[in-house]
Amino acid sequence: GARLGETQLRWLLSFVSVHLDDATLQSSLFALLRVVLSRRFVLAELYDLVLVIGDMVLQADSHTVRASCSTLYLSFLLNYPLGPKRLQQHLNFIVTNLGYPVTQGRLSLLQLLHAMLTKLP
Repeated sequence: GARLGETQLRWLLSFVSVHLDDATLQSSLFALLRVVLSRRFVLAELYDLVLVIGDMVLQADSHTVRASCSTLYLSFLLNYPLGPKRLQQHLNFIVTNLGYPVTQGRLSLLQLLHAMLTKLP
């Protein structure tokens, strides 16, 4: 397969970040992110992008988008190196947003939490 250099990967993540709200590109971008996450590239831009994906678990209008973001977010949490501070940040995000005012977002977060608890080693 093709190999990406760090500069190319940074550009790719920047492109994804800019276009993540574009409904016409989302399924392709999510598929691309699944590949990036499966390859376990470690870049600060990816860690930052996952924070945006976490927000989309709550805020996306489409159930499909919320579910895709939930899967990506969980994949990141389970497979990426997270120091204590970074892990605490993600856990705080989940716990704090259990009271999210929009029902669909709250349900998506609860489904993420359920999936996380069932997949934790």
